[in-house]
Amino acid sequence: MKRTLSIITLFHFYIFTFCFSALAQDTLWVRYDDRFRDNTAVRIADVDSFEIKNGQLKVDNMTVTIPIDAADMLFKDPGRILLKPYTYRETNYTSKTSKEGYNFSHSMESEHFAVFWDVRFGNDPSHLSIGGQTASASNILGIAERCWKTYVEELGFYPTELYKSIEYKIDT
Repeated sequence: MKRTLSIITLFHFYIFTFCFSALAQDTLWVRYDDRFRDNTAVRIADVDSFEIKNGQLKVDNMTVTIPIDAADMLFKDPGRILLKPYTYRETNYTSKTSKEGYNFSHSMESEHFAVFWDVRFGNDPSHLSIGGQTASASNILGIAERCWKTYVEELGFYPTELYKSIEYKIDT
């Protein structure tokens, strides 16, 4: 009985160790509110501790400054960033008080696309309306993703090996 109990205890220890070692992370990712800005990867493998305080990340007595506009800190790669169209290079996408134009508060993203709508169309992405015209950001993204699937995956217009190296989403 005692031998069976110690084998079960040892088994539980191995399962516990396996589960927690599988969850170990070696990188902390920072995804910024300004989605045109490159994501930042901070290596935390073999780190005893880290502290996040006042916009700074302190890793084992080494301080990494993270700008105030850092939106999310993730343990997985946050994916592609957005490619800012040259036409809108002067647009301040981070302005939340603008009365017209585009900003991140009025945007929605899918895997391959991003949709921005003018502030005058309202705040509800499911019912964008101005001057009798209405649209839904999620419907637009759905159509764009179906087009991507048709042209890229079914018709092969975009080589898969090249697609895996692309770091930008397409701005519609």
